Order: sequence, then structure tokens, then C-alpha cells
Amino acid sequence: LLGRDAAQDQEMVLWTSDGEAVDVSLSLARLRHTLGPGAPKGSVLIARDIRERKRGQQKQQQLSAAAQAAASAVKRRAEELSHAYEELKRTQAMLVQAEKMAAVGQLASGTAHEVRNPLSIIRLGTEHLERLLGRPTDGQAAEVLSMIKEAITRSDRIIRSMLDFSRPAKLELKPVRLGAVIGSAVEL
Repeated sequence: LLGRDAAQDQEMVLWTSDGEAVDVSLSLARLRHTLGPGAPKGSVLIARDIRERKRGQQKQQQLSAAAQAAASAVKRRAEELSHAYEELKRTQAMLVQAEKMAAVGQLASGTAHEVRNPLSIIRLGTEHLERLLGRPTDGQAAEVLSMIKEAITRSDRIIRSMLDFSRPAKLELKPVRLGAVIGSAVEL
């Protein structure tokens, strides 16, 4: 500093006679004779203790780092909560859909039972008519009875499929013929 004409707020560490480090800000100005040029007559050196300011800056840096860490943790937690909320909404939608499917199953079961009763009466009535009439000799009457019996059988198969669909089933893994499974699904 003494080699300069002036210096302002130069930070340095000075040591006390006790060995304690002291952060200081030094400012230097040369004293010159006002009557003419020449060698400086002296220097003014001002040393200010800036330990409190340094401690304040360190504290500010620590608080800033802590605030950034807290903000990062809050942001991460908000993202986790958002993800959990979205997952909850998906799960709720799945539960609503499962309840709807259960209701459809109950409706299918109730409908199947209600339709099966009149279908049984029609089957019994057709069989009774066949016994009363004997074997119809008229080709048209025989064809009509055959169509009625076929429609009853097909309707009963559909109702059985609906009942099978509406019942809760245990998962049972076993080898099957794929063609039979596909045919059953298409028929349903």
C-alpha cells in the first residue's frame, strides 16, 4: 500500500499482539506539500475493523444457503404431493369404474334370472305342445317348433354366459384350447 499514491477499502487480515486475526479495511492517502511538487510529506492510513461486517456476510450466506435448501425441499415436497394427488385421482377413477362394473354385473345377474324364468315356461310349453301334437307331419309346423327350440337354447346360452360374467371368479390358471376361449368370447 505504501508504494501507491492512494488506496481505498483494501481488505486485509492483521494480527494483534495476542495473535488474534482481525479483518480490516484499509484506506491510504499520501500527504503532499501544497506549495509545489515534490516528495510526499507523509501518508494517512485508516484501518477499520470489519469483523462484524464479515460475520454478518457469513451469516447472510449461511441463511441464504439454508433458505435455498428449504425452498428446494419445499419444491420437492410439493412435487411429491402433486404426484400423490394425481395417483389418488387415478385410483379413485379406477374404484368408480370398478363400482360401475359391479353394478353392471348385479344388473346382468338380476336380468338373467328374470329372463330365465319366462324362457323356462316357453321351453316347457313347447315340449308340452310336442307331446300333445305328437310328431308334427306338417313340415312348416316342425320347422317352427325347431326354430323355437333353437332360439330358446341360444337365449339360455347367452343368459348362462351373462351369469358367468356377473359372478366373481377365482383366478384359475390351466391350459386351455385358445380357439374355444375365443369362440366363447365372440359368442358372449
